[in-house]
Amino acid sequence: MLKTKQRCLKTIVLSLLVACMVMVCFMQQGKLFPRAYASEDNNSEAGEPAIELQINNPTMKVNGIEKEINPGKGTAPILVNGQILLPIGALIEELGGSFGWDGDEQKVTLKLMEKEIQLWVNTNKAVVNGNEKKLDVPPQIINGSIMIPLRFVLENFDFCVNWNGTDRKIIISSQPPSAVTSASTVTPEPVPKGAVVLTGNIGDYQIDKTGTYVISGTVTGNITADLQEPGEIVIMGQRGTDPVVFGIPRPGEKRHVSHIIVRTNADHKVTIKNFRIEGNGHNALECNGDGTKLIKNIHIINYTRVIDGEEVFGAGSINAEENSKIVNCYMETGDDAIKITEPNSRAYNNTVVLKNNGSAIQLGWGKRGNGPNHIAENTTVKGSSRPNPNHPDESRNPGRSIIGGAFENDISNIRITGLKVHGTYYGHVIKLVAYNGAVIDTVYIEGTLLDGIENVDSEHTAIVLIAEEGSQIKNVTIDLGEVAADPEYHYITGDVDVTFVASKE
Repeated sequence: MLKTKQRCLKTIVLSLLVACMVMVCFMQQGKLFPRAYASEDNNSEAGEPAIELQINNPTMKVNGIEKEINPGKGTAPILVNGQILLPIGALIEELGGSFGWDGDEQKVTLKLMEKEIQLWVNTNKAVVNGNEKKLDVPPQIINGSIMIPLRFVLENFDFCVNWNGTDRKIIISSQPPSAVTSASTVTPEPVPKGAVVLTGNIGDYQIDKTGTYVISGTVTGNITADLQEPGEIVIMGQRGTDPVVFGIPRPGEKRHVSHIIVRTNADHKVTIKNFRIEGNGHNALECNGDGTKLIKNIHIINYTRVIDGEEVFGAGSINAEENSKIVNCYMETGDDAIKITEPNSRAYNNTVVLKNNGSAIQLGWGKRGNGPNHIAENTTVKGSSRPNPNHPDESRNPGRSIIGGAFENDISNIRITGLKVHGTYYGHVIKLVAYNGAVIDTVYIEGTLLDGIENVDSEHTAIVLIAEEGSQIKNVTIDLGEVAADPEYHYITGDVDVTFVASKE
């Protein structure tokens, strides 16, 4: 009897030790993907790749260490109708989650980071935290292994899935965080020495000299700076206090001025960061002139208003003109969101929610939009942008597109990569127009249309490229997957040189 009790006690102790080891293992696995912010001073993506897979390769690299994807079975990721399928259990466990299988219902249950995803074999639906979603390709049982659509699962768990079509590799990394974290989770930044600190309820505020301005209150007005003396200016919200700028409409105006306006010249270096901006200004934030500009961690709600019975849209989110970087911003807007119209304008790790109007990435219109180097990396687009019946395919108006631009000046080196588009109800996915002798030269657009593509009506085709007489569009590569390469979704006319690449999974 005593020996039996001792054996039971040993069993309990061993079980506790094993449980502790498992907990430690999962705690370490939880650190696989630290929520790394994109650097404030460079253009890198958030975090380094932690997991790497390859089509038809039964192993994966986890922080550089090779492991089997489906231990003991040698199963590798495959492509089915453009989607990556793989046995996902070991991968989810590497991320600190769990995998469950119900053979009676043919159901897979995945749990990770307080989220739950349920999928059924041969069924084109999934349930994410109780909400039903459609699958392009259902889970399947192939050679005894349950093959799950990788991108759907991981992006619903808030991870990035990046596809390298050349090497047929998949890189999994953490998502960039939202632009502005809530006050309860952010440690306030120290106030720089010598800064002007604005607190309380602040009205219109005029900045007339360089320096650092810290706002920890609420601005019920507009901030303007028209700089004359050379030097550096920093306008920053005090993170941890959720500073808000509420733009105030001007009497009788449907679109009043921008809420933050900074005018610069080549002798200025400007940083604007850590704000929430609400209102219906011409732009939520405008930083013009040819000074060097960094705009980061801006959260914009640029909503519509009704004046005299007419719905009036805000006219955009951020216009930073040349020599600018727009980094880690979130924009809900009723018109153009990211304007990279001038030379050397760049945008990194931004999210746009369109509210039935405007372009997510606006490259220019008329004489706005010229010169070299218009770069946007890792832009996520959601919402919708309903087509304008007054501006069909053949019109010069580039609005209500995910990527839009109509140019009467030459423009070159447009590079948009890592684009992720949710939904399909947009006037156009891409609309580029060259006229009055303009040349659009060297365009590379790469990304993923997560919900596919559609022509919303007979006069608004998904991809529109127009070179009017005497103008030219050349050296264009569009890599948005096989579905976007289908001519059914193209309206292309004039002297246009374009290649569609179907390297997406």
